[in-house]
Amino acid sequence: MSSSPPSSSPPSSSQASSSLPSSSQASSAPLPPWLSDRLPARLREPVRRAVPLLAPGAFVGGFLLDAVTLQRVDDPGDNLQLTGFLALSGALLVLERRGWQGRWTPKVVRRHPGWIRFLLQGLFGGMFSACFIFYSRSASFGHGLLATTLLALLMVGNELWFERLRPDLPHFLLWFLSALAYLLFAVPTFTGHLGPGSRIGAAALAAVLTLLLVAVTHAGRRVDPHAPGAPAADGPDLVPALRRTAAGMGGLLWLLWVLVLAGAVPPVPLSLAEAGIFHSVERRADGTLVRYERLPWWAFWRDDDRIFRLREGDAASCYTAVFAPRGTTLRLVHVWEHQTDRGWVETDRLPWRMRGGRGGGWRSWTTKRHLSPGRWRVRVVTEHDQELGRIGFVAVEAAGAPPAELRTRLL
Repeated sequence: MSSSPPSSSPPSSSQASSSLPSSSQASSAPLPPWLSDRLPARLREPVRRAVPLLAPGAFVGGFLLDAVTLQRVDDPGDNLQLTGFLALSGALLVLERRGWQGRWTPKVVRRHPGWIRFLLQGLFGGMFSACFIFYSRSASFGHGLLATTLLALLMVGNELWFERLRPDLPHFLLWFLSALAYLLFAVPTFTGHLGPGSRIGAAALAAVLTLLLVAVTHAGRRVDPHAPGAPAADGPDLVPALRRTAAGMGGLLWLLWVLVLAGAVPPVPLSLAEAGIFHSVERRADGTLVRYERLPWWAFWRDDDRIFRLREGDAASCYTAVFAPRGTTLRLVHVWEHQTDRGWVETDRLPWRMRGGRGGGWRSWTTKRHLSPGRWRVRVVTEHDQELGRIGFVAVEAAGAPPAELRTRLL
């Protein structure tokens, strides 16, 4: 959530194009007068040397703070914070870009563009950090990790290279990405509707808001023809700016569509909170009781039947706990598949309905009888075939073996 320290002295509008000190330059840059004059002489040099460490320290600290404090996608406080970040970053982006183009903007923005960009970079970092945390909670291994990795790259790239951005287009596309990443889980959370429609609505809303920011940025005539972003020839530039931004957003949405088709986008706001394969599952007043075969001592990390020893009459139960926001009702499916010479073959599709809101996820299970030896997996998918995760196990023939020694666990 951090950003590089702003420039030590507020540049004028004609100097706003000068980049802020890089990390390598910051160690030799003097302290700003307002800080240097207030420090004892013996502390000025240590503080000057410590300044380059503030940005990476704040970046790591801010991310760890988000990881600990952010609760759930439907938490009112978390959503209020992210909505505030999005609104404030949009407002600061408009003011900073207007000053860059030489249009009217408040005096404080003209006098302290470095601080405005410092705050803007921090808000972008906060948005990407929070979205990365929520998306990573929703992603299962191998599914959704690509989009989550892209969010991580955006988060780190914002920290390292934001100050190198100068034209308007990358700034507005960065805001569009932060808005889209948030709205993809905020829209279904607020409306209670999950599925393709909510994603289309989130993308449309993010695009409209971004174009609105572009329009407000280009409103009014220029008052400073010597501003860094002022064109050589004066004239209307709103329509070309809207076209460039729309084209850029179109390219990003096409990439998102490809990632969705490839199953590389986590199913936010849904997440697979817990899953396992067991000999039996039983609902009780104090929880859900599961039974699984006692494993050798060296498999101490296993607490389910990922190696399922088949005896006559045995059935395997797939237990899942799926988190969904409050107020949502949806239909999920356990897809049982067996690996053969022809690849994975679907044997059963067992649907069930759930209601969102439970902190540990909605608990349910399906049972498969007449298992064949070999590799099995159960895919947990929505009614639109969006995969939340998968549970793999191996069925091993154990006919004639002594009765299984089962352990119990209350979930």
